[in-house]
Amino acid sequence: MQTRYRPILKKILKLLIVLLIIDLILSIAWLKYVSYQFSHNDTVDSSSVDALIILMGDFNNNYTALGNQTLRRLNHALSLARQYNINTFLCVGGSRPTNNVYGANLMKQYLVNQAIDDDNILTETHSYDSQTNWQNAKSIITQQGWQTVFLVSTPLHLQRFKQIIADHPIDTKVKFKAISYKTTSPKVTYWELWQNVHYNWAANISTLLPQSLRAQLLMLIRPQH
Repeated sequence: MQTRYRPILKKILKLLIVLLIIDLILSIAWLKYVSYQFSHNDTVDSSSVDALIILMGDFNNNYTALGNQTLRRLNHALSLARQYNINTFLCVGGSRPTNNVYGANLMKQYLVNQAIDDDNILTETHSYDSQTNWQNAKSIITQQGWQTVFLVSTPLHLQRFKQIIADHPIDTKVKFKAISYKTTSPKVTYWELWQNVHYNWAANISTLLPQSLRAQLLMLIRPQH
């Protein structure tokens, strides 16, 4: 029996290897394409930037602390704050009431631990995905009267966020400030990058779903009650 099925198993194995190679090539190409879009720094007058907006990334596995994706964004924001002399921060997202945790609050605490004045950090704790991130952040930006802001996240996340902002524009100038996967801290692994690319693909595909269906799926994954 083993001899009989061996040729079939070899064909299946070869097919899987070919698919994996294709997937890796597409993943690398997409990552480079997206990263390139945010690799050029615009000339910005440091005195004109009103705030740094940091989008929530991930938690650790048991939702007791921030994950590496979020830490990279926070560290990049701190670097930008020093470079451009920006004092005001807005931490956005990470609402997980069923886990009794709100990412924006954890982000604020991290910034406070890095010697950022508590009074200079605003939090938005009710959003749970990119669309609600922007919906709520946009309201705060308008209320604060900010004219220019830096938006901090990963290139893959900002690729989606850029389209969301285009669909729901604001008069404020939004400058996209993506982390660099090459120099980020904590360092990013190839496995993380592969996972992030596929998450990005899934998130992009989800935008094609009817809004009501997408909302139902989100409530299953990230319940808010």
